[in-house]
Amino acid sequence: MLIPLLFFSIIGFTQSASLPQSDTATVNSLIEQSKALLNNNGNDDEVIRLASEARAIAGRIGFQKGEAMALKNIGIGYYKKGFYAEAMENWRQSLSIFESLKDTTFIANLQANIGAIYSNNGNDSKSLEFAFISLRNSEMSKDTGRMLAAFNNIGAVYKNKKATHAHAKFYYLKAFWIAQPNQLPYYSYNLAMGLSEIYLDQPNADSALFYLKAAELTSQTTEDLCYVWINMGKAYAQKKEWDNAYRHFQRSYDSASAAKSKPIQVSALKELGAVYLLSGNQQKAIPIYKEAVKIARELNLDPELVDIYKGLSTIYSYQGNYAMAHRYQSLLIDIKDSLYIRQTDQLNASNEFNSKMLKSDDSLFLVKREELQQLRFDNITSQTKTKIWLLLGGLVVLLSGAGFLFYTNRRKQKLNRMLHQQKEQIQDTLTELQSTQQQLIQREKMASLGELTAGIAHEIQNPLNFVNNFSELSNELMDEMNSEIEKGNAQEAKLISADIKQNLEKIHHHGKRADAIVKGMLQHSRSSTGQKEKTDINALVDEYLRLAYHGMRAKDKSIGAGQSGLNATMKTDYDHTLSSINIVSQDIGRVLLNIITNAFYAMSEHASANTTAKQAYEPTIWVTTKKNGSNVLITVRDNGPGIPKNILEKIFQPFFTTKPTGQGTGLGLSLSYDIIKAHGGEIKVETKEGEGTAFLIQLPFSHQSHSS
Repeated sequence: MLIPLLFFSIIGFTQSASLPQSDTATVNSLIEQSKALLNNNGNDDEVIRLASEARAIAGRIGFQKGEAMALKNIGIGYYKKGFYAEAMENWRQSLSIFESLKDTTFIANLQANIGAIYSNNGNDSKSLEFAFISLRNSEMSKDTGRMLAAFNNIGAVYKNKKATHAHAKFYYLKAFWIAQPNQLPYYSYNLAMGLSEIYLDQPNADSALFYLKAAELTSQTTEDLCYVWINMGKAYAQKKEWDNAYRHFQRSYDSASAAKSKPIQVSALKELGAVYLLSGNQQKAIPIYKEAVKIARELNLDPELVDIYKGLSTIYSYQGNYAMAHRYQSLLIDIKDSLYIRQTDQLNASNEFNSKMLKSDDSLFLVKREELQQLRFDNITSQTKTKIWLLLGGLVVLLSGAGFLFYTNRRKQKLNRMLHQQKEQIQDTLTELQSTQQQLIQREKMASLGELTAGIAHEIQNPLNFVNNFSELSNELMDEMNSEIEKGNAQEAKLISADIKQNLEKIHHHGKRADAIVKGMLQHSRSSTGQKEKTDINALVDEYLRLAYHGMRAKDKSIGAGQSGLNATMKTDYDHTLSSINIVSQDIGRVLLNIITNAFYAMSEHASANTTAKQAYEPTIWVTTKKNGSNVLITVRDNGPGIPKNILEKIFQPFFTTKPTGQGTGLGLSLSYDIIKAHGGEIKVETKEGEGTAFLIQLPFSHQSHSS
């Protein structure tokens, strides 16, 4: 969504001492009146009339800034009426004057407004051009609000096409994390909503809900909240959490009804009917849809009627009521035809507008300065009249200044109270968002620990079996040895004694092995200190390879009839010339566990999806280490299904997961990426669909962390 046009304050213009003070005060007053009407959604024709009168006076006395501000407000009036060509003409004239005055704040504002016109006419490239120019000027003037508006408008244009969603997210996120700490809830809301809509389109419901929560906490009006709740309902519907979806759509409808906002009522009812249809409650959807039809027809909301008629036609088809299904299908076709004709007319008008704007010479939109010079108030030449004007103007300015100071002081006190309240709200928002983030990270760590524990349980079972078996065997040998001693067969007793000693050595060896595994588990479960230490990378990789494998086998019982878990071949090739490297072993262990577990999961899914060829498919994972200059290169490669190109660039994004709901948090690879970067390393992915995937982790032998 494009942020609406910004109306900057016009009080306190720099005026030339040679200008008649009463006329400049009149210009200021007229512009202030037009601005007040704009801010309160007043009559647009009255806005244009007041601003035009201000422009005429300002042009006559050569008050350039007043003339530019008047032209700006005239343009806004025309823009709100939908007269884009007239708005463009006035804004370009205003822009020309502000450029001559080198006022970067208003230059940036007008450039953004012109970009909004191009966006409304479907000219994305021109819209982006003006948005980026506006961004540059707002950065020069250090105008945070205008800068955020430019970021938002750039993101809104890129959001129009799915192929450029990554660009949209970049600019939205950049602006969002500026708006939050700077206590700018208006921008935070718009940016969070933009991000949520991108994630809903992916679809990625968890990420959408994260930003919708931020939008909910920074919303300014009831209408804002209604749109948030509608999008929350969509996100919960994607997760098939039907009760939550019903609740949020109903909440939006109830609030919109109380606020008498009928367009939002239609949107909420349409979505509520759709979710009833999706969840199998078709009968409940019918009255909901019919109520939406009633309001939508009243408001001529044809785009909304398309979805509503389609839903009703689908329901009646399911119920076998083909007469009603045909009726709504016919209405749907009529609406689509009407929309097509309307969209064609709009497209032709937009093309005509864009063609006119592109072909026209900018000089057509500039004010001819020599004509304005002739309109100056030249007939006042008398010394006496000039002095009278100056005295009267000075008196008006003095009185206006006193009133303005009183007004400014009252306004400042009110703004300070509002800012203090907003600061507290934003602080609460940030605290809640940070808490949510920590909970998600902890959830991912616990999921990792659960997989590790399953692997350790399997690993520790082997040495315990050896201990039990050899202790039982030694007990039997003791009985035999005592029997031989009683018989006086000392030689045989000595041979049995040697066997018992050998068994005890094996018991000791496997007891030590079990002890090492338990210590490793305790070390992993302990919170990381962040302290780096010399670590045998080969031993670390081998340990987590076994733990991940056994964890997967313990959890996945779908592959291998009569056997527990996935049966996979593990092939390793470690460079034994490697020296120890300086790392946080627990953190790198989590990275290895995440990547290797993902590889086993992918191979397991691949085997399950190809049941007819299961005998021919042998899941295999290759793990290698080698020296690569001043770095260690760890490669984990599998022969699973590979990663599709359309999701490859998303795998390191927070909350992105291809696993079913409840099986993945979408944070494993994101955290792994951050850990490797914190070690001064790099992580890359090589994949080919149908053949497999390789993760390449490069770590320096020694890396010193720096704090800022």
